[in-house]
Amino acid sequence: MENVLENFKSARPEITGSSTINHKVRVKLQLNCSQYVYMQFIADSFKKNAFIDPMDVYKAIGMDVNQQNELARELIVKTFLYIDQHGIIFPTEKWATGWPRMDVEFDEFWKKDGKNCWTGSKKEAFALYSKVRKKVDKEVLISQRDFYFDFLSATRRTGFNRAAMAVERWLNPKTEIYMEDYAQYIEDLKNRYPGIFKPTTTGSPQATSLTKEDYKKDYEQNSHK
Repeated sequence: MENVLENFKSARPEITGSSTINHKVRVKLQLNCSQYVYMQFIADSFKKNAFIDPMDVYKAIGMDVNQQNELARELIVKTFLYIDQHGIIFPTEKWATGWPRMDVEFDEFWKKDGKNCWTGSKKEAFALYSKVRKKVDKEVLISQRDFYFDFLSATRRTGFNRAAMAVERWLNPKTEIYMEDYAQYIEDLKNRYPGIFKPTTTGSPQATSLTKEDYKKDYEQNSHK
């Protein structure tokens, strides 16, 4: 690669990008952090059929040309990259082996007890799920989903029939509703309304003077706009 950064006539460009490392994938592929970040940029660029310019790499991940050259050599040795007869570097299939099968995972997320549990656009939800999974484990998302639906069931017992939100809203990475403490919400309900969740020794629910509107007022605050 030509050292375009060193030959740049004016001030060096700003580093405007950022990277998120999936350490489970990184460890599985036996890459260090620099190798992972560089390989991810290369792989993503090839998915978009984008030309890989050293200046763009520098702006995106802050690695100068010398670092890029060294990382490329290391990844060729590790068989993540190869050079064709024209001297062009391409990613191999090895990078993909470290990543989970998102389509299989998402089907498990979409169904609960063998039935579809979400409303909304499945296509859009899959795109959001794939994005969220870069920083959240599958087991966490499945557990949070179960706690969320348990929370909805618990609120219905108080007399407030809260409908499940659309899956695109629940998976929105900007609001991270999927990471709310639904288990604690359930405990709060049990503590606030012991007559509903803890029957008396006679087996009859304890009477409560609170109305449906009281429940709605108390728990509407947990709904996100």
